[in-house]
Amino acid sequence: MSEINGGKHAFIEEHNSMIVSVVYGGTPEEKGPSEKNAKDIAKALENRGHEVHLLQIGKDIINAILSVKTEVVYLCVQGKGYGDGTFQAMLEMQGIPFTGSHMRAACLINDKILSKLVFDRYGIRTPKWDILTKKQFEKGDYPYEDFGYPFVAKAPTQGGSFGIELIRSREDIPRIGSVFKYDDPILLEKFIPGGFYTVGIYKSKKSLVSLPVVEGLDLDKKANADDGLITFTGNYGIRES
Repeated sequence: MSEINGGKHAFIEEHNSMIVSVVYGGTPEEKGPSEKNAKDIAKALENRGHEVHLLQIGKDIINAILSVKTEVVYLCVQGKGYGDGTFQAMLEMQGIPFTGSHMRAACLINDKILSKLVFDRYGIRTPKWDILTKKQFEKGDYPYEDFGYPFVAKAPTQGGSFGIELIRSREDIPRIGSVFKYDDPILLEKFIPGGFYTVGIYKSKKSLVSLPVVEGLDLDKKANADDGLITFTGNYGIRES
């Protein structure tokens, strides 16, 4: 859920003109998509009359944000150490308003294992899952035998379809090893065939606004022929439904 944190500013859409710093960057894998998103958003904000500063995240990012008298930061950072609550915490400590989830929520939603624990606690149904450590994998201790094939091995802190493998049978198990270069432990989840959809929600003052459904590639018709998953390229080839 997106909101302007702290409740002192209404959503950017409700202002005729604001000084907005669009901050992008992230892990090497996700830096490219982050920059593309930031440039598209900056152009849209400029077209609506806002003063926009496009800033790449770095060690002097807070000073850069303050130097242009930023009224709100539009977050386009992605990946571990950037979009996972780390940068949000820095902004919160400085009292700088920003779009997107606050630090605690960003931390939870950017870790698939933590998200699963929260979903389970509140009775929200998700595909059957388990956790696998690298040590377990190397010893041949496979908890996924309990829920059968196919299943997906996922790096819990990665986005953009990085660190993900579809395991259709026992012969595919060695492919799990590649996921550990991103995270340890990793998430194992029962594979559910179908489409990929996202619904954005933002909070403006006291109301919640749902955005149109965005559809990714169809897993059955447009997926990578080798593994049946949405690829990195496909993950960013979306359309509005």
